[in-house]
Amino acid sequence: MRALVLSFSIAAVVHGTSDAQRSPTLGGADRIRITEAFCLVDTLGDRLWPGGSSAPFAVLLITPDRGFLVRHPKPTPDFVPIGGDALLGAPMWSRPRRFDVGLLASLPAVGEEPTIVIGQPEDTAAKTSTRRVLTLVHEHFHRLRYSRPDYYPGVNRLGLARGGRQGRWMLNYPFPYGKPEVQAQFARMCALLDEAIRQKRLSRPEMPAWRRASALRPTGCHAGLKACTTLNARERRGSAD
Repeated sequence: MRALVLSFSIAAVVHGTSDAQRSPTLGGADRIRITEAFCLVDTLGDRLWPGGSSAPFAVLLITPDRGFLVRHPKPTPDFVPIGGDALLGAPMWSRPRRFDVGLLASLPAVGEEPTIVIGQPEDTAAKTSTRRVLTLVHEHFHRLRYSRPDYYPGVNRLGLARGGRQGRWMLNYPFPYGKPEVQAQFARMCALLDEAIRQKRLSRPEMPAWRRASALRPTGCHAGLKACTTLNARERRGSAD
């Protein structure tokens, strides 16, 4: 009888181990980068943009085989829960890959909820950890705009969608980026923006160095910042090799 019980126990352990091995997981470096982006927006979002932390920060990371969903308020039924993540501080879901691995965009990728869709470093233009964290924060700004009640009505009034729905048409809109006059106007706009920021900085009273350092170093993000710094150092060494 003991031998039979032991046999069943071993079989259960082997079966459980096999299931755990088959369960999809998100890589450690990807988790660190996403966590740092979450931390920056949670800590500094309202200082960067009014209500910056109010919009859901949903991320769909695209790998060659699967999509990993984090912080989504309403995952669709095709996603399978894969448990909570202590580092990300949120539950995760997964499904077979549907989007291109090189995508970097914010769009209604999961149901009607705008979601940041981002591929892995080797498949996208955002290859370093700093670039990826800032790209996630940048895309969250789009997500914030989408959450405003006047956004979609305002976009629809432009009459540019050509039958497209929910803003997906914007990704492939034939904007004349290559025209010299467009490039000149864009350069002029950037120069004016740079000057406006410079003038605003000059109008502020000088802040002590220790206050500036404190303002730029959000509490609670130190572990993620240190991990990202380590990743960046490895990436620089890799590019030099």
